[in-house]
Amino acid sequence: MSGGKSTIVNALLGKKILPSSNRACTANIISVENYDAPDDDIWIGQLRSDGKVITRQFIAGNTLDDWNVDAATIQIWLTAKFCNVNRSITLHDTPGTNFSQDRSHERITKEFLSQYPLDVILFVINAEHSGTFDEKQLLTWIKKNVIDKRKTKILFLINKADSLDPEHENIFEHFNDTRRHLMRLGFDKPKLIALSARAALLFRMVINNQHITPSEAIAFESYHQRFAHEEFVAYNATDIVIVDDIICSRSNLCRAVFGTGICELESILDQRISLE
Repeated sequence: MSGGKSTIVNALLGKKILPSSNRACTANIISVENYDAPDDDIWIGQLRSDGKVITRQFIAGNTLDDWNVDAATIQIWLTAKFCNVNRSITLHDTPGTNFSQDRSHERITKEFLSQYPLDVILFVINAEHSGTFDEKQLLTWIKKNVIDKRKTKILFLINKADSLDPEHENIFEHFNDTRRHLMRLGFDKPKLIALSARAALLFRMVINNQHITPSEAIAFESYHQRFAHEEFVAYNATDIVIVDDIICSRSNLCRAVFGTGICELESILDQRISLE
């Protein structure tokens, strides 16, 4: 089950760029450099196992998807602008390590984590399936081989927090249970953020008049009811947006984005909030 790593990166970009679905998607290291390009250009490059480098071309069609599943691809990189991060940073989206159909994903991820210079690891925990055996094994390996050896910081992102039913599950207890679990694994004073990355992505896509699919429109309606809490007011015409007969305002959606947790993550990435 996917934890939503690619969706988090897409939410930071405010558009669907990286392939994402409810399964293991990322097959290679996909690196995204925060770059304020003119005209919102997105450049894409590819490093292949034969040493061939393809770079500086516009992203188009299914190029990224095709490269991602190409066995000859070693690494893909993009330059694109994150919505609210001004620092020059690069995020690396790694393959999931619990994809049983292809164990090379685990090897690629562990080699990258143990060799590549990293400032912070963003470890994504699926709120729907936290505390699994695979997750525990990976965290134990990261603690021993990356955190302790390389003194790399780690930030835990509890994604899909909106999937927890507040009527039957106490979200704060779930949060604290996860914190205690991480401390038992040896992580001292772990820093956690609860995220609803898909909600943040859809809100930002609607705000910016980007196309969303019928299934995304249904999800948007659910997220809108949960996060927007919109009351009727006389909006300026330029502020109004309609999604499947739902009338909402961009200004209200901008406020709703804060409730998804993505803005706290952006503040940490931009170092407006310390990890200490």
